[in-house]
Amino acid sequence: TVTFDSAASAGLGDNQGYIILDGETYDAHLPAWARVIHATQLADVLIIDNDFSDLLQPYDYLWYYTSTLDQLGYTYEIWNTDDFVGNPVMFPDATTLAAYRAVLWFTGDHYQPNGTFSVPTPPTQLDQDRLVEYLNGGGALIAFGQDLSSVLDAAEFDAPVGGRNFLYVYRLGANWVQDSVSNEETPDQYIVPTMAAPALFGDVVVDLTQPRKYEAAGQLLGANEVPPVTTDTTGNFSIHYDVDQNELDFTVTVQPTATTPITVIGAHIHVGAVGVNGDIVRDLAASAALTIPVFVSDSLTFSGVVTPSLSAAEVAQLLAGGLYINVHTTANPDGEIRGQIEPGPVPNQPYVDEIDNVFHDGSQDPRPDATTSESNLGSTLILRYAGPFNRFDGAVAVAHRDQPSLERPGTDYSGRSVYASFGLEGMNNNFNPTLGFTPTTRAELLGTMLDWAWSGAGRRRDQRHDGAQRQLVDDLHRQSGP
Repeated sequence: TVTFDSAASAGLGDNQGYIILDGETYDAHLPAWARVIHATQLADVLIIDNDFSDLLQPYDYLWYYTSTLDQLGYTYEIWNTDDFVGNPVMFPDATTLAAYRAVLWFTGDHYQPNGTFSVPTPPTQLDQDRLVEYLNGGGALIAFGQDLSSVLDAAEFDAPVGGRNFLYVYRLGANWVQDSVSNEETPDQYIVPTMAAPALFGDVVVDLTQPRKYEAAGQLLGANEVPPVTTDTTGNFSIHYDVDQNELDFTVTVQPTATTPITVIGAHIHVGAVGVNGDIVRDLAASAALTIPVFVSDSLTFSGVVTPSLSAAEVAQLLAGGLYINVHTTANPDGEIRGQIEPGPVPNQPYVDEIDNVFHDGSQDPRPDATTSESNLGSTLILRYAGPFNRFDGAVAVAHRDQPSLERPGTDYSGRSVYASFGLEGMNNNFNPTLGFTPTTRAELLGTMLDWAWSGAGRRRDQRHDGAQRQLVDDLHRQSGP
């Protein structure tokens, strides 16, 4: 009998040693290994934030995932991989991962694989191995990202046997087909279930057609004032508007000449078209915590988030180009330099990959044995993009778990995964007048994915949506085939 005392061990994780077997002539050393795991679950979900937004990518998408889990009522913890860049391993170890019912991993706009830079970036091969170990131990992985395949260096159609990314192909169950189902533009069609999708996904309609962000940039000039102001001071501005968070970020730079310094006494967003003066809408100096007046002899840059948030009417004015930025000085208290805010939509999810669950080069084996099973993925395509640029069925999401059958009553893999080649950050949560209903929300989609990952085989579909949504799914299937 061998007894292992976890309280006296080296702690959480792998503990290794050996057992000495005494013999009359020889002794034997028998290797011994034990893993100490958390006694209780740390949270329902671990979010792995892999969008590279702290280092390179301009948008941080964490809010879309935390707010969705908040709406669903699940507890969660956050692991930001950007905090560990430069280390050989940047994902939690398998012991930590096992303390969560599910891992929610998203890559946002990140697309550069490890090896792109002079230092390691996540996920390294060791990071991927940790996710594989988590899945092999029965974990549930939900993965989102329009370039997740590229981050894994797995964006190769029909990659040769032996050269395939193990996590992407054999655990997520995907074969990369192409980089964009929408010809590198914002999608103009909807994502609907495949004919083979589990019943839980039967009424899903994902809408990526609506802009989720807007941007604007421009000059601040005296000539734009009404009436025009003669000044050597210039400036520029940029704004970023997030539809779902109703958040307006701004950066303003004011540049006087070296010989003519200025004193800034205010900076505001006003309502008004080009050539028209209007009332103040928001105080940018206050939003940026800028103490005024401020003497400027070189340049002044200030930034922040507009507070309070814009009302619905003000958002409509913003998007219609009906707001402007005005910087006021002691020399020109009504405004010295001005610029019109004319936002344009940021392309939404233009690089949603088409994926498949089979290989098209003849390596797929429908009846795998011990020597050829590497080519059989065993996953199910669950969502497809109903657009004209598909190479095959336009699949954009795949689910993978080992399913028993009459021919094979047992299972040898207990992991569960759902992978979508788009992000929650691209989904329209609001009523779509073209559709005539509100499409599947982020909470509905993620909740369905978690339900599937945590449920047994054969669960019946929840009737979440109305008849119009069911009719659209049926119509799209008839129009574009299986």
